[in-house]
Formats: sequence, structure tokens, C-alpha cells
Amino acid sequence: IVGLRIKGGTLPPDFQGESPDPATDTATDDLAAELAELGLEPLDDDDDDTVPEDVDPQLLAQLDQDFAQVADDTVLDLSALYNLREMEERGAISVQKMFDLFVDTGERILPILRQTLADHDAPVLRREAHSLKGSAGYLGARKLATLCQQLEYQAAEEVFDGAGDLIEEIDGAFADARHALTDQLPAPETPDGA
Repeated sequence: IVGLRIKGGTLPPDFQGESPDPATDTATDDLAAELAELGLEPLDDDDDDTVPEDVDPQLLAQLDQDFAQVADDTVLDLSALYNLREMEERGAISVQKMFDLFVDTGERILPILRQTLADHDAPVLRREAHSLKGSAGYLGARKLATLCQQLEYQAAEEVFDGAGDLIEEIDGAFADARHALTDQLPAPETPDGA
């Protein structure tokens, strides 16, 4: 892929740690179990993840502005990966499992975004954009997270004009982030050790 912007250049050689044992590092369809392993909890349909009323709206506006300034067109923030690798060295997480979860989440959510837009189902569109934003953010996929945040805001306001184009941008940013992450993570070992 030509023209990917990766903040910070390439990772130092010592960042390229060993891949987890493939016999114990299998992908699972149980998203909740994967999230629990990472110390995260999925939102239930009944959960209200809106901002409490007592939060200062000016503070929220400033945080959004700060996020927009930081979340430029950078496909991948390598400092986020470096921090995750440090956590992995302490045994807290598996970066490979987080990447696998990111890929599974993106592949599951992208068709849902298109369908919920066609159905004008703003609450589901918002929830799914929020989920993909979180998954992207954890791994430092800043451009993807920014685009998902834009779609989340549009869905919250039930603004569907331009959402189709935004979803296409999200699709492209997901592919770019996936490619950039694949380049940065060590290749998983095959069962025969080859």
C-alpha cells in the first residue's frame, strides 16, 4: 500500500517479540471471552454509554477538539503498539490476540454498518461504529478511529447524508490499518514451525 503515514517510523528491532504459541493462540468466535481476557467488557444492548448529564459540555467539546487535532490521517500510531508490547511483556495482554480481535471485529462490523445505514437504524449504526472505534483505538489505528467517531456522531444525530461515503472511507482505513499492523507485528508461527 502506497502512502501510508505511520507515526514514528519503524519499530526498533527489540519491539519485534516472539509470536505466541499458535497451539494456544487460536482465534475464537466468543467476542465476550476475548474482551474479558483483555480486561474489557462489551456493551450490552441495555447499557447506556452516553455521557452523564453532569459533565461539562465545554470540556467535552475541548476533548473532541483535542482528539481531532491528534487524530489526523496517521494510519498507525506506533507509540500505541510500543505501549501494548510493554504490557504484553508483563503478561497483561497478547498483542496478537488484540490484532486478531480487531480483524474479526472489523470484518463483522463493516457489513453491519452498510446494512444499518440502508435501514436508517441510527442506534445500531452508532453502537457498531463505537465498537470499531474502540478496537481501532486500542491498537493505535488513529485514522480509522477518527472516521468511526465521525460516523458515531452522525448516527447519534440521525444524520444519514454522507454516511455511505464515510463508511467507504472506514472500509479503506480498516484495510490500511490491517496492512500496517500486519507489517509491524511478527508473523505468527505455523504449527510445523516453518
